[in-house]
Amino acid sequence: PIDEATIAAHGDAALRGDLEKRLTAVLGAGPSRAAKEYACRKLSMIGTAGAVPALAALLPDKDHSHMARFALERMMTNLIDNALHYAGPGATYADNCNLLLDELGDGEARGAAFACVLYCIAPDGSVLIGSGVLPGEITTRASGADGFGYDPVFRPLCDRRTLAEMTRDEKAAISHRGRAARCMVRLLGLEQPAAAAA
Repeated sequence: PIDEATIAAHGDAALRGDLEKRLTAVLGAGPSRAAKEYACRKLSMIGTAGAVPALAALLPDKDHSHMARFALERMMTNLIDNALHYAGPGATYADNCNLLLDELGDGEARGAAFACVLYCIAPDGSVLIGSGVLPGEITTRASGADGFGYDPVFRPLCDRRTLAEMTRDEKAAISHRGRAARCMVRLLGLEQPAAAAA
């Protein structure tokens, strides 16, 4: 039944979400190593960002880390491939931006956000999670020549320019990745006092 559900889940978001919950539940305490290995293989095919915490929790375990890593690597590849090929195989960043603008048209619902989550697994198995979000909106036309991806059509709420119109330093100061990294630095206790940093 799980094999059939895995195949069916590719075209059904609700079924995929339900199956993902069932598979991540298997990764907790109790089920056998074989059951967890099976769940990891299936998550490598249908897993989303929702399965990352359960898989990451297995990484410090010498008996399960290879299975969790296998699933995470393939899941991330699939998620990245889907994002890169939004406008089809071989699409450029400009193709993806143009398709997004075409699909949004003149609609007013243009809210968007970039998000980044960093996981740090300590030798004792504890997990730290640092996250950063950059809220913004999709513009009606591309603007700016710097950056990559959707930067030319993404305008942060804290600025009137798109990310592609900012310098690298300006972008780093507000980016979702920078925010996630600074959050992780605080969680690790590595943040320097203001006086020491000056």
